[in-house]
Formats: sequence, structure tokens, C-alpha cells
Amino acid sequence: MTAFGRVALDGEEVPAPSNGDDWRLAWHPPPAAPPGEPHGANAFCVTADDDVVLISSDGARWGWPGGRPEPGESWQQTLEREILEEACARVTAARLLGFVRGRCADGREKGLVLVRSIWRADVTLLPWRPEHEIPFRRTVPASELARYLWTEPGAKPIYARAARGGARVTQLRRPTMTQDEADVVTKLSPHPVADTVSKLTGILSAKGIRLFAVIDQSAEARQAGLSLRDTTLVIFGNPAAGTPVMVAAPLAALDLPLKVVVWDDDGQTKVSYYSPDALAARHHLGAGLAGNLAAVNVLTDALIAP
Repeated sequence: MTAFGRVALDGEEVPAPSNGDDWRLAWHPPPAAPPGEPHGANAFCVTADDDVVLISSDGARWGWPGGRPEPGESWQQTLEREILEEACARVTAARLLGFVRGRCADGREKGLVLVRSIWRADVTLLPWRPEHEIPFRRTVPASELARYLWTEPGAKPIYARAARGGARVTQLRRPTMTQDEADVVTKLSPHPVADTVSKLTGILSAKGIRLFAVIDQSAEARQAGLSLRDTTLVIFGNPAAGTPVMVAAPLAALDLPLKVVVWDDDGQTKVSYYSPDALAARHHLGAGLAGNLAAVNVLTDALIAP
């Protein structure tokens, strides 16, 4: 049991009637999404003060931010856009907790199957300027979330499972991060490490970006008689873009060419790299030269797309 009540088992269908239809919800653990139509993302959004962000359309019923995907978005891209639009908050780190699969067993939408990704996201709150359908935002202590969070009829076991999914929402304190960790961008790939690396090198080739090295660090570890989770470092760049940066800031050569590490984190493939903004700040680059580093954001967005 949790503060939300009984916890749904993995794959257990929970009756959750909606608008006269007979819907059944089931929790599925990461990393693979269950079969069904992608239906967006929701998140327990945690601030620097360890409060949880809630939103409301009427000021009475408070829910977690999230919404439906736009064409071509990955699960994480939907998450980041929806949190920005609905909660005026920027996602700084995110962990996929699992998926909720909704199946309409009877009613007007009988046979429809929808899948939504569920996250735990660290966020930075921006000034409250609601521009969409959500006029209200508040934060509540994580320990009191169950008291304030409105849940759909019958869905509490799913919320309880989400709350327990790898990070109990009543214990959502952030680990202390070093500055280096705070400067790293991490995205989730829907593919295994090897396939993600192969896709990345293909994208680089198609765009005419020079590939300097692919280092399978887990294979190197095995050669030394050691064990390391699947970890591959990809080094790439465009000398025409990187050279002016190093002319202006010679020590930028320590960070160039650009590097992306593709690694396995307990079954989830992650793609990590130093934020271009962080690199620009580290080497005191102006806006023009900082733009020379920004391509990695676009490349990795393409990389993690379904």
C-alpha cells in the first residue's frame, strides 16, 4: 500500500470508466512501450525545493502536467514540450517510470488502445504566463502529494504504481549533483545501445559530419578483464565550425570534437553529452561561436526519434 492506496501489478488491468465507456488501465515497466497508439506523456515534476508541480483548469481539481504528442515527437520530446506549455517549467532531467496502457473494452471507442509514458522530472519553474488551456499552477510538498492530486475514478492503483516506479513520490528529494552532472544533457533512446550507435553514425554520414572515433568502452573493459555496462563514446564534428571556437578559446580543444556517450542504465539506453550552453559558458564564447556547438542538440533529437 502507498499513500494512494493499493498498487497495481505490472500488466494488471484496472477498471477506470470514462464518459460512459468501459476503460481498463494497465501499468507496464520501462524501457519498451506496450502495443498501442502513443498518447503522450505525464510527469511527477519536482522543483529545486523538492515540491511537486500540479496544474488545474478550474482551480479545484489538481493534476500532473502532461499531454498528447505532436507528429514525429519522441516520448521525451512530448514530455518536455507539454511541461513547458502547461506548467511553464523547463525539464532539466527526466527518468522514465513506465507506461500506462488504456484499453476501451466496451463503449463508443471499443477496441481503442492508447499508451502514455509516465516520468519523474526535475524542473525549473519559469514565470507563470499561462498561454494554453491551463490557468492555474501550484506546488505541494512531495509528502502531501496524495492529498492534493486528483485521480480519475478507479485509477488510483495506477497512480500508486507510478509513484512507486523506481522513485517513490513521497521520497523525491534530488541527489546532490556536481556542476559537471548539471551541465550534462541526457536523452532516452528507444533502441538498444548498439542500434543507437549505428543510427547516430548513419545520421552523421548523411549530414556530411566527420566521424573521428567510435570507442566501445565496455569492449575495452572486457579486454582488461573488467566489466562495464554497455557504453560507447562517439566523437564527431565539423572542423569548419570547431576551429573558430578553438581560435577564440584554445582550451576548448579539451572539449572538441564533440562527444556523445551512448550507455545502458539498467535496461534503458541513454544518450548523454555536455550541453552546448554549458560549453559556451565554460569557454566564454559569444552567441555567434556558441551557435557552432548547437548542432548536437538537433542531431540527438533525430537520434532518439522513434
